[in-house]
Amino acid sequence: MKLILLPVPLREPRFRRLWFGSITIAFSEWLERLALGWLVLELTNSIFLSTLAFAVRNMPSMFLGLFSGAVADLFPRQRLIAFMAGFRAVTILSIGGLALSDDPITWVILVLAAVGGATRTVEIPATQALISDIFGRDGTPRAIGIHGFGVRMISLFGALAAGFSIQVMGSASPFFLGATFLLLGAVVVWGIPVLRPLRPRWSGLWRETIDGVRIMRKTPVVMAVLMLAFMTEIFGFSYNALLPGFADRSMNVGPAGLGTLTFASGIGALLGMAIVASYGFRMVALRTVIVVMICFGCLLVGLASMQSLPIALLLLVGIGTATALLDAIGWALLQRHVPDEMRGRVLGAWIWAISFGWIGAVLIGAVGEIAGVDVALRLGGVVVCLVAAIGAFFVRRLALSAGGAT
Repeated sequence: MKLILLPVPLREPRFRRLWFGSITIAFSEWLERLALGWLVLELTNSIFLSTLAFAVRNMPSMFLGLFSGAVADLFPRQRLIAFMAGFRAVTILSIGGLALSDDPITWVILVLAAVGGATRTVEIPATQALISDIFGRDGTPRAIGIHGFGVRMISLFGALAAGFSIQVMGSASPFFLGATFLLLGAVVVWGIPVLRPLRPRWSGLWRETIDGVRIMRKTPVVMAVLMLAFMTEIFGFSYNALLPGFADRSMNVGPAGLGTLTFASGIGALLGMAIVASYGFRMVALRTVIVVMICFGCLLVGLASMQSLPIALLLLVGIGTATALLDAIGWALLQRHVPDEMRGRVLGAWIWAISFGWIGAVLIGAVGEIAGVDVALRLGGVVVCLVAAIGAFFVRRLALSAGGAT
């Protein structure tokens, strides 16, 4: 295939290698994400514990998020990505082995999921900052869109593969398949040439982290993005944790149906990243974040009332689009408003902000267990809309003080 036919970012060989490595790792991520929730639901028949399985993967970010950004700023980013992928392969192989045992212990599975989730805390800021290393500020938003498009595209197949793999070969099979792809992705990313020299002076991980926090606190746009991400992750993105219960209780479909529902949200995420890749910097504004949040909340409320599978799939396409836009625009906004040497740390702060999403998964899961999945989804959607309305007021004040540059 001639390189001239590729999107501009993919003509850069280092980015092309990162792109292929990332989509390989992402395939495994979605295999594990869907399979873990279903395995725990199968073992316990509890929606709450199924959502907890989703939550524990994000819990380590509460403690490691800010430090992980400093690590991504201090060490070769491609090596960090590869190492974390290899380590996560070990954890999901262990979960697969437990799933094959005669009497799997649920709490051990949850601990392993948390350990594996800790690796994502470093992997995400390292990946996004590496994109900026390659392209600089002007080329970053479009490259983020192309990278996200590939990652979301492969997630479609990961979700479907997990559902059908469970249906045909049992609950353990996606974990073994996922470990294989993680190791392959680690090898691909490891081979990316080093893009920047190591920092000649290191004042210590704690000092580097604190210095980053001080700079971020003085940057209003960064603080606004982090606060909106914090609230949306808790009350909006936690819908993912409810999908196994939604598939089983509301739609009355099995694991293959759950894979189809996840596939629909993945289609939407693909669309969202395509929009960012097409429009680049024109999409990167706090006002856009507010509008997308309102749409996201309304779609969640609509999904809560839905009993028709085809319409539910359409709503999930819209939900997936909204989540992808919120992620990509947030990443670009954060990196635009800090010095180059701070990119890893500001993305680590974003990881820390969204790490509190496990609280939403637990709360929403508890509501789903007591009052029903529909009530839990509706509650999350209403809160997201309220947060967006409050955020719109403060964003307007910020825009006035900054001369409209938000």
